[in-house]
Amino acid sequence: QVLSNIAPLGVRQEDKPEPEEPVVIHGPDMGERHCRPTRGGEPVGVQYRVRKEIHLWSDTEFSELSSAMGTFQARDADYPNSLASFVQVHPTCHMNNGPLNAFLAWHRRLLYDLETALQNISGQCNLTLPYWNSNLEAGNPWVSRVFDPNRYGGRPVCSSELGGVDGDACTGNLSIPDGQPCRGQNANSTCIVDGMAGAWVMNSEASPGDCARCVDRNPRTNALHPFALVMEVLSSERFARFENATDVLEAVHNMLHAVIVNGDMGSVPGSPKDPIFFLHHAYIDRLFNFWQVFNHLTRGLDTSTCEACK
Repeated sequence: QVLSNIAPLGVRQEDKPEPEEPVVIHGPDMGERHCRPTRGGEPVGVQYRVRKEIHLWSDTEFSELSSAMGTFQARDADYPNSLASFVQVHPTCHMNNGPLNAFLAWHRRLLYDLETALQNISGQCNLTLPYWNSNLEAGNPWVSRVFDPNRYGGRPVCSSELGGVDGDACTGNLSIPDGQPCRGQNANSTCIVDGMAGAWVMNSEASPGDCARCVDRNPRTNALHPFALVMEVLSSERFARFENATDVLEAVHNMLHAVIVNGDMGSVPGSPKDPIFFLHHAYIDRLFNFWQVFNHLTRGLDTSTCEACK
């Protein structure tokens, strides 16, 4: 009994440190502590988000994302709690106030806010957006898994009636045989009926057969820039300036929007209706991040801001 009351040699009983509370990941509540590590209820770090290329996603992972996006699309709520609010806000991302080009920063914030909302819907702090390195499939992007019926659907094919095929390249126009033709601004507009957005109703007041009721695409033939060329340009000293890098990334960005997918993706007001919009912009953001890190590490530039934009 006496020995049990004696503290270890050199340590007084009252000097024993109090055990620290464990670090707990806060839930995805869209608040200040959203998915952050906390101790005693207070944040002790930031949330890290990791995005994977779309070809690395399993069917189960994509199904969870698709379910969360479906809930997000069906909502009628203010930004950032519904897809409709993103469509409404998006044109702001293309407004340049004076010399400031906010295109890249604005879209980075859109992606962040969407991921936050999807994490809240799914209850999963590790749910992030995929990105599609479309430049790795530059010669014939339409065969990509992106257009599989259990991914984003609406696979375009080279129409023998509208043109021809030269080897693996389509020299004519494209059609979406599994889609539903719709009345829109373009003669070949097509509602997609499979994939993530195949069952989405974008405007319930639009009549059946109207492109405004669905996610519509109107793909056209063209080749994307090879990935090696994109990386060569972004890493060259000529494009170390933020303004020049922005021009390059906008050129890469525009090709997929207005040609490869087109339809809703071909217009600034309507492009966020198509979930490929976020897949594509996650890739553009990855290229932007590469430019920032590369020029900071190799040239010592402060790429967290833009001095020339002030």
